[in-house]
Amino acid sequence: MLTGSDRPIIAKLPRSLTSSGAIALAVCLLVILAYVPLSFFRFAFADDYTYLMLHAFRSRNPFFAGDGRPFGGLLAVALFTTFDTISSAAILRLIGLSELIVVLILVQRAAVIAGLDALWAAFVAVAFAAAPSIQHWVVWGVSSWQFAALILGVAAFYPWRTLTDVNGKLSVGSLVCFFGFPLLAMFTYQPFATAAWPLIALDILMKGEDRVPYRKIIIAVAAFCAMLLLSFLVSKVLLATLVPIDRKVRIAVVGLREIPERLEWFFREPLMTALTPLRIQGDPLVASTVAGIILIGLVIGARSVTGVGLALLITLSTLVLASLPSLIPAENTPIRSHVVVALQVFVMLGLALQRIAGRMKLAGPALVAAIVSCCFALAIWASSTVIRYNAFPQALELALIERALAAAKLPDSGPIVLIAPPPGSSIAGGYCDNSDTMGCVSSTRAYYLANLVKLWMREHGIDPARYKVLLVYSKDDAQADWFQAARTTSVPVPDDAYFLDLASIVLGRAPP
Repeated sequence: MLTGSDRPIIAKLPRSLTSSGAIALAVCLLVILAYVPLSFFRFAFADDYTYLMLHAFRSRNPFFAGDGRPFGGLLAVALFTTFDTISSAAILRLIGLSELIVVLILVQRAAVIAGLDALWAAFVAVAFAAAPSIQHWVVWGVSSWQFAALILGVAAFYPWRTLTDVNGKLSVGSLVCFFGFPLLAMFTYQPFATAAWPLIALDILMKGEDRVPYRKIIIAVAAFCAMLLLSFLVSKVLLATLVPIDRKVRIAVVGLREIPERLEWFFREPLMTALTPLRIQGDPLVASTVAGIILIGLVIGARSVTGVGLALLITLSTLVLASLPSLIPAENTPIRSHVVVALQVFVMLGLALQRIAGRMKLAGPALVAAIVSCCFALAIWASSTVIRYNAFPQALELALIERALAAAKLPDSGPIVLIAPPPGSSIAGGYCDNSDTMGCVSSTRAYYLANLVKLWMREHGIDPARYKVLLVYSKDDAQADWFQAARTTSVPVPDDAYFLDLASIVLGRAPP
């Protein structure tokens, strides 16, 4: 029998096609088909080259502890020492994709539990998977260890459901899980640790203003704040104990006087970008339209002006609460860190569209076809975007560089000087967010190019330790950067150096 939440849209369709499980499976298959082509290309991306180098030549990376991510460090060491070549970066991306699928199952199921129709929950899951912030991750091998935090963050929604019973009595087991899942996520990758809160907000809003579980909310917020405090203290202890002062900047947080400016930045950039679907730069007109649709949905679900105010308060408070890991640091985080903001926007958009469709009495096969078509369009757009601006340019550049390396007559040992493409003159994708290398070519970042060459040597049976790999930006440079495992230093260009002019190989190339 179909549930009450399914009946308004899909009551006239075959039961085998309308069960929540079948719809969730379809969502997973659609996202897999969208992103699995990434693994058909040979490339690594941005930090992948650095991680592969670190774990190919060192057994551990102590700076994970300094970043407050010890569990993430353990996962990264395990994965990047097992899959330690450029070719195996494809396996790392597949692992990350499988973790994303787990996240989507959890999100879709949680949305249905909270009260969304199964198809609207599917729309939320697919739209979230196609969001630019998620696209940044699926092309990255490092997602294989960082997505574990997103799984834990979303999973915290489920103990929320049983945090208190109908009489308000606290469940100690659920409290431990609600506290523990995000804590483990914080020790893996902090920005993903709060992913349950958009789903919690949905659960609260779907109950209606007369059934807001105030006691449960107070307990949950208190546990969440305690978790943040504990993770911060542990991170400070790890940093002070394991990382010398001269090797890592101490954790910096935003000051009280900077909070208004920080909030202004958040609403102007991360939130506006999340409210601008299909774009990595926020557009005020598009963002206002999406925000207006969400507001209409909140108004439709309220019975009074007080109810509208309460819904807005819950939505905005959740938005700030879920974004604390991005708001607390002193630096402005790039779009790839705004995954939870995107999740909240699409959860609220799904809620609003369901309410608007219900008010307009839209149902049946036509609405189903519209939702399914939208999901397919999102998946196709996301797939074409990551291939055109990420996989293909990277694979092309890597092929050009590796062909040049294979043709070069390298000396048996000694210094090798790489001539790097100047920033902006290599194969540069148009999908850059101006604060990260996602969507941009890796060789415009000097140390990525040096790592790439060392990894190529290692993969072809050449010991990179025989060479002193240096990098200059012009053949006339007198000083070169020497990228070592623990530090980077500037050294004079040796007279007997062997030069590899990789700049001329990729210069002027551009993606289609």
